[in-house]
Amino acid sequence: MKKPLQKNMMIFPRCGITYGDIVQVFGMTITAAAHRIGIDRQYFSRRMEKFGLSDNFTKANRNQYLGSPDVFPGRGISREDVESCKGLLQIDAADILGVSQDHFTYRIRRDPELRKLFPAKGATPNASPGMGMHSFKDKEGKQWTACCECNRGGNGNAEDKCSCGWQSTEWDQKGCFIGTSIVGEPKKAEKQTRGQERYQRYLEYSDCFDSFIDFCRWDTQRSSA
Repeated sequence: MKKPLQKNMMIFPRCGITYGDIVQVFGMTITAAAHRIGIDRQYFSRRMEKFGLSDNFTKANRNQYLGSPDVFPGRGISREDVESCKGLLQIDAADILGVSQDHFTYRIRRDPELRKLFPAKGATPNASPGMGMHSFKDKEGKQWTACCECNRGGNGNAEDKCSCGWQSTEWDQKGCFIGTSIVGEPKKAEKQTRGQERYQRYLEYSDCFDSFIDFCRWDTQRSSA
């Protein structure tokens, strides 16, 4: 007989997310729950399977979302969430909201008012000089800086690197409101071997596996699929 999980038990240790936090999203679909918690869907699903919690989430049913006021009903993304990304490129807004660009474009095209807020091509209209393509200013004028475009990120020149974005050399949906734009020329990313790239992926998903060799088997199957 399995020992019942305690509410303070860490399910996602690196994110500080406990079993008690997961209980609050029981009854949602895996996709909606992962979005609410702020975890990648695939990663979230694997952890739920590992702890035997998958049965606490409902399967997606198209009919249950009919008449929902949300723009993305299955993800719990409201109209206010979408409007907070006003002025960004569609691909950037989709990344921030955690949906695919095709899904974002499909939903936006159905609402003429929202469609006007997001240009399909060209530079981000509300970007200021020195701000990258993925960084932006919100409706209150506060600047959000992507880790890959921050001076303390992977491409930046600051000696004091950020503990969150120091490895971010490409757009990975990470950023914050206290970052600063890169001063001078962006630092060229060091080329990594395939082994180094695999180990970086292991560091990100290590909580899902009992050993490195188990991860290697999964990573090999995923890349060959």
